[in-house]
Amino acid sequence: MDNFKNSANLSGLTVKNGRLINDRPNMGIAGVTAACIARKELKKANKIEMYAEAVAMGNRRSEMSEGPEFVKLLK
Repeated sequence: MDNFKNSANLSGLTVKNGRLINDRPNMGIAGVTAACIARKELKKANKIEMYAEAVAMGNRRSEMSEGPEFVKLLK
């Protein structure tokens, strides 16, 4: 039983009346919740990147149609 109490994996845990009490600080969110948040952030980043690429493509197309070569072809 002494090895159980002195284990490094049980830091922050105490035994009171034969029960294991968790005195460790709250480490934040659970692994599944963290994975869901990371997935949501990734999807949002992909949407922002896709929108930025679309704007850049539109700007390139408008520059191509307004360029001096295009004006010469119309005359």
